[in-house]
Amino acid sequence: MTKRFQPVLALALIAVLTLASGMMHGRMSNRWGTPPDMTAAGAELDQIPDQIGPWQLAATAELHEVAAETLETAGSVTRTYVNEETGEAVQLGLILGPAGPISVHTPDVCYSSRDFKQLDDRRRVAVKPADGSEETFWCLTFQTNDLSGSLLRVYYAWSPGDHWSAPDQPRLTFGGNPYLYKIDVTSRMPPGTDFAKVDPSLDFLTLFVPASRNCLAPPSKD
Repeated sequence: MTKRFQPVLALALIAVLTLASGMMHGRMSNRWGTPPDMTAAGAELDQIPDQIGPWQLAATAELHEVAAETLETAGSVTRTYVNEETGEAVQLGLILGPAGPISVHTPDVCYSSRDFKQLDDRRRVAVKPADGSEETFWCLTFQTNDLSGSLLRVYYAWSPGDHWSAPDQPRLTFGGNPYLYKIDVTSRMPPGTDFAKVDPSLDFLTLFVPASRNCLAPPSKD
């Protein structure tokens, strides 16, 4: 190759890499509008059961407008379930949107304020439903900075529509996906609770994962 063409080749390579990077970022951030697949997948979230084993739907809420706009959600579920046998309650948050903003949305950011104190480092926990699958979630514990000193047990993970996982760098892991699901399940318990013996969030997830599987839609391969 002559020296004359080397600068031209270098510029062409830079242009290709810049274009590829721009297209990837545009896809992750939903720059070109909501893909039809993501709109349809968002509608499927309405089919999540009201009754999941002993867990009965007790209340629903709308995702805060600011959060919905920031995360560019195409669908969301915000619910409280109560265990009819134990009286324990969990809060379910499930959102769907472009991979970019959804992948960086984590509870440690949401709860990092004067109202809560993080008690431990996040750790991976395997959730093993009765159907034989194994899903991986991050687990965190917070304590409220009020007189009650209540404990918040939080599990969260992401899914492209098939299984839940807890990667170290979800933005890189899921960057090639047209959309992404994010789930978090929280239970509020008294101070001193031994979560090795009592963990409503984990109990709920063990039943919720298989019960909601048909409500998640992997992207079309067409």
